[in-house]
Amino acid sequence: MDRTGYGGTMLNSEQIVDRLRGLPGVFEQAMKDKQYYKAKHCYNTAVTVASFIELDNTVREELFGVHGDVNKEVKEGRFVDKWVCKAYEECIKRDMTYEHSMPVRVQFKKG
Repeated sequence: MDRTGYGGTMLNSEQIVDRLRGLPGVFEQAMKDKQYYKAKHCYNTAVTVASFIELDNTVREELFGVHGDVNKEVKEGRFVDKWVCKAYEECIKRDMTYEHSMPVRVQFKKG
């Protein structure tokens, strides 16, 4: 039996990062197709995995950008912030989520 219990092999960290880097493309296509729940799920999956594996800050910034204090520089990531907000808004309007708030931001590790 394999190590995952799901019939596949376990991914190494490089493969996980490669998969994470592919998710913005899936997200973008789902938004273009107006599949808002799929887009939201894709974003949430990326946030959860990035947090769980303690993804390197440079890759976090690449994927999610930098958002914070209005006095600080904001940098857009590959998950375009206005599209992420749109996916959340549409899911809330259509009652396709249990959440009633906007997206969780990815935290950066300090020094």
